[in-house]
Amino acid sequence: MSNRRIRQFYSIFVSFAKDSLRDKLETFFSILFPILFFILFGFIFGNESDYLGEKIGFFVTNDISEDIERKISNVGAWKTIMYDSVNSLRKAVENGEILLGVYLHGSKVEFLYYMSDPSRNTRIQMIMTTISTFLLKIFNEVEDVLTVEKIPVKVGKVASNQMSYLTAGVLAVSLLTSGMFSMITLFGNYKRRALLKRVIASPVNTSIFIFGSTLTKLLMSFISVFIVILIGSLIFNLKYSFNWPLFLLSIVSSALGMMAFGILLLILFKRPEAAQTAGSVLMTLMIFFSGVYFPIEFLPKSLRSLSIFLPVKYVAQILRYTAGVENMKLSTFFTINFTLLISGIFLISITGKLFLKAK
Repeated sequence: MSNRRIRQFYSIFVSFAKDSLRDKLETFFSILFPILFFILFGFIFGNESDYLGEKIGFFVTNDISEDIERKISNVGAWKTIMYDSVNSLRKAVENGEILLGVYLHGSKVEFLYYMSDPSRNTRIQMIMTTISTFLLKIFNEVEDVLTVEKIPVKVGKVASNQMSYLTAGVLAVSLLTSGMFSMITLFGNYKRRALLKRVIASPVNTSIFIFGSTLTKLLMSFISVFIVILIGSLIFNLKYSFNWPLFLLSIVSSALGMMAFGILLLILFKRPEAAQTAGSVLMTLMIFFSGVYFPIEFLPKSLRSLSIFLPVKYVAQILRYTAGVENMKLSTFFTINFTLLISGIFLISITGKLFLKAK
């Protein structure tokens, strides 16, 4: 590449970078939107220890109260608090100090809790059933016949949890929004504003224009991805085992693949406004039906087949693999990357030449 073309490429890259930063909508969807989603879903679903940290209050009038307290505390499933009267137990429930109050007198057990909070009812019912079974075991002096030992098995290189699964979904959505909406903006809004005509009339090589703009969008994707990873490490204390070469390959191929998806929408809907609306609708569908935030198995069987046709599903899978969260055959990994990479380069090149073709 000659010095003149290098200068052209650099000028176009800088111009697109400045234009992208000035475009508040593009900046929001490319960088801020995934970060907001990650923080929101992280605080909602990320704390897996909430159930284990529930405070359960007990008031026991039986002579074996100390034995009950010791055995229930040894379970380690809840934080147990003993009260000296039923009134103090009821007051603790009313003040929200404990999730559930257990009043044990004689052979009867009474549970005290708020019934008006539907978000906690399922959890409370599970705890009540568990405690009832456990108390029956204590009163009947039933000895353990089997000892159950939990042996966690790692699906990937690191122990997976809800937050590690969620992070890959956020990264996939980040690449989707930055790639898809950037191409709709580039080849849609620029054409509507007649900016592409000026490019056609200028001596700038069309290939340099296309790849200069593409590199800008890739850079924004990288920024968004690494900010999400940094937030995950600092706020949610996430641990990963990244295979960095494969991870960087996945970011590039995924970003290009999502750009191709945006171009496909622009070809189908012609007008940039219609393509952007369709992109927003599809993005919402993909967030909930492609398994990026929770496993596809959680969906009804009738909706699981939809995920096969949603590209974000495959982006999330290869990102989990490169982060050490999920296992995958290496052949499957490279097949997905190759498909995303080729489709992205092909559609960007063809569409770019089509839109920048002089009439």
